[in-house]
Amino acid sequence: MDSNSKCPNCGNSKRVSGENAAEEYCTKCGYCFTKLADDIPFGFRPEKDDYGLGSKIGKGKKDAKKIAPHSKFLPDSNTYTHLKIKNLVEKYAAKIKHNKTIENETLELINKTRKIHKGKNADAFVVACLYIVYRRQGIPSTPASITAKTNIKIKKFADYYKKICYLLEINPIPDKAVKNIAQIASKVGLPEIIVQKAIRIISKIPDSETGSSPMGIAAALLSLVSNGTKYSVTRRQLAEAAGMNPQTIGNSEKRLKDAFKKYKIKMK
Repeated sequence: MDSNSKCPNCGNSKRVSGENAAEEYCTKCGYCFTKLADDIPFGFRPEKDDYGLGSKIGKGKKDAKKIAPHSKFLPDSNTYTHLKIKNLVEKYAAKIKHNKTIENETLELINKTRKIHKGKNADAFVVACLYIVYRRQGIPSTPASITAKTNIKIKKFADYYKKICYLLEINPIPDKAVKNIAQIASKVGLPEIIVQKAIRIISKIPDSETGSSPMGIAAALLSLVSNGTKYSVTRRQLAEAAGMNPQTIGNSEKRLKDAFKKYKIKMK
């Protein structure tokens, strides 16, 4: 293994040593340079003469483990996670509104859900995690907008998003809820801090509890969240922005308050 050779994946010449003495990784993309060591339990080795077909080791079908030579992903490698995934998080976070807190929380979520990722579509997996963190932070976003900004296929994104939500028992927030909250808030001049709080709260309530009027729920939630703050707005203002009767917002507020009690959700 020539320590001076450039990474065949990105052309970078800098490397770091892995946990295994036979492994080195590209500091830019996480590509694994490794000597053929039989004691590597499960991973991928960049042999040049295998044409990417891979081979199997072990005795019989039960013990056989696939080795895909040209893949750079090492599922069991913490070094890979630190380099490759971190770079992907930074790459996609840079394309949308972000900060270090967003990046760190995304990396934490990735570590919790790594078993979902099978080594393919790492980009879609990372963006799905990034999207969930955005929702937790109350930052308005939709699958359509985040996949458009990151050039990720929405189908692959959706597959990972659903799996992560199921694994972590997260309530997927309907896109309409986020759009309605942001839309109404914009019309009545509510700041981002109120919008984020409303989205964080709605993410804790199952769809079945929000009734058949998503626009009414959005307006009612903004009413409750802004009430008592310097940004407080009236039901009439919200009703005009949402195109509905103030009484509908009042009924939605009652429904939300019942949900708050049921799921022990605090407004603060």
